[in-house]
Amino acid sequence: MSPRPPAPPDPVKALLQAQGLQQPSAAFSAALTRQVVARYAAPPTVPYRAGAWLGKLILLALGSLLGLVLSGLPRAEAGILAPALAAAVLGLGGVLWLFEQQRPPAAG
Repeated sequence: MSPRPPAPPDPVKALLQAQGLQQPSAAFSAALTRQVVARYAAPPTVPYRAGAWLGKLILLALGSLLGLVLSGLPRAEAGILAPALAAAVLGLGGVLWLFEQQRPPAAG
């Protein structure tokens, strides 16, 4: 096995060795803050793998349940309940669509 190549010097470690053992000063704090912020990287995000089929399955189950409830009601109540439920579903869908439009684009 070949020996590992030497790692490049760490700027934060060098800064701490140079000034960290003394009483911290404003310049030291500012330099340390700059070094830490410069090295920050956002953690990667893993996309949710279920995809659109899970949402369609849930909508199918809820629609089936709604159909079952509406089929068991007398015609008078179903005529009042169905448009109200449709309006509620359309309103919720509109709100979710607006939220999706306001979401910032994914970086990457």
